[in-house]
Amino acid sequence: MNYPNYMKAIVLSYGVILEGWPTTIPFTSPWNIHTVSDMRALRDALKAGTCAWKTMSRSELEKYKADVERRQIAGEVIGKPRKKRSDAGTSRKRKNAAGGSKENRRPSKKSREQTRASHRQPKSREIIEDSDESPSSDGDEED
Repeated sequence: MNYPNYMKAIVLSYGVILEGWPTTIPFTSPWNIHTVSDMRALRDALKAGTCAWKTMSRSELEKYKADVERRQIAGEVIGKPRKKRSDAGTSRKRKNAAGGSKENRRPSKKSREQTRASHRQPKSREIIEDSDESPSSDGDEED
């Protein structure tokens, strides 16, 4: 779960909220909870149902969204901003495979799979003649 961006990534995107998180434990990933007593308190709350996911109504979601926007306007940082790319501002061109001509390009994965499928033909013939009845060499048919 995206704990640093919980308000935007989870609540606003999916319209669900985790209610009843123990007040003694900061809202963070369970990976960052380092004491056994805090981990047990969270586990007990989840098992008992006091901490559970709740689907928000449309009006609750609108109020929550307005509150988040108000807090952002006030200067509060909501969530963790993404890092800027190290090569930001430079142009990135695609590398052409072997000179860029169509003949030299590697075939696409789809066409390679189709080629492999065509090589998987059955090895036996479709119609197998009975070996007991061999055709006569003199051309006379038995009646």
